[in-house]
Amino acid sequence: MTILPPAFSRILVILGASLIASACSPYVYESEITAFSNGVDRSLKAYNALLPQYEKWATEKRDASLLARFADTGERPSTSDACELLRSQYDSRFAGQGAPTVALLSQDELAKCQVTPVPGIDPAKGLPNLGALADSLRSYASALQAITNAEAEKDLEKAFGSFNTSATGLLKTVNQELVKRNEKQLDALGALVYQAGLAGLRQRRFNALKEAVNNNAAVVDRGSSLLAEAAFDIYGPALTAKKKALEQAENKALTATPGNYIAIWKSLHKARDSYIQALESSPVYAFAGIRSTHEALRQSLNNPGNRAQLAALHKNIVVLKVAAETAFNTLKPAEPGGS
Repeated sequence: MTILPPAFSRILVILGASLIASACSPYVYESEITAFSNGVDRSLKAYNALLPQYEKWATEKRDASLLARFADTGERPSTSDACELLRSQYDSRFAGQGAPTVALLSQDELAKCQVTPVPGIDPAKGLPNLGALADSLRSYASALQAITNAEAEKDLEKAFGSFNTSATGLLKTVNQELVKRNEKQLDALGALVYQAGLAGLRQRRFNALKEAVNNNAAVVDRGSSLLAEAAFDIYGPALTAKKKALEQAENKALTATPGNYIAIWKSLHKARDSYIQALESSPVYAFAGIRSTHEALRQSLNNPGNRAQLAALHKNIVVLKVAAETAFNTLKPAEPGGS
């Protein structure tokens, strides 16, 4: 029997322990979280690129409706009766309690003070202000990425703090939108608590990721849905314009003659292709992808040994990437000096 030197034996023991630890070391979804974060970022950039188009369209519609109403009724701009009450309420409430501990006027009371007539479409009020929600969702995805990329104790501790801040912000912005809709608010499910040295760094990264995604599943689901609903409304005018162009091309096709037949056929085909591309490029699909990918990530984290669930996550990531890139490339502003 061969007798190994004591030092060499110790090395083998250490290597063996390392291999066992590596074999049991959990998968921390680094590439998947990075792809999810990139998909969120691209989706939100596409969403933001839509806003100027929507605001221009909504402003034109608002102004046209106000002028049409004035021409029809002669009604001049005024303010609602609620505006007359605000100052007296403000004064009397201060006199009754002195330095206030809460706002003297509620948001509901302030909102009732309006300029009349109130237009049906208003770029400032026609859609929820979801800019803060979009930023919070981006911050959440980045915070997940920081957890899974942490390679040292100080990085993981910092990532915990960043994640808790981002998760709190996401919950707050989602609930603000739910309040506007008179819907039930979502509850907070706890923050990540950093404790050094209780387990290997990689294991704690996995545990934190699993807890974070599970705790925030409902918030991400609702936040993505709210953004999808807003994107549907904001993208509506762009689709309408493409459909109108197709209808105009169809009407022009009625005048086709042997001399212009091919040109009209090509023009109609081009309008058709543009309309189909607009339908396929809707940012709604990107936000649906965020929602489904986050849920697939949650299911895989809860059962990491299930290869089918990991495959489903990868499939969702591909769908999200394609939808986000398609929406972004279609809607992004033209480069300076470009055609």
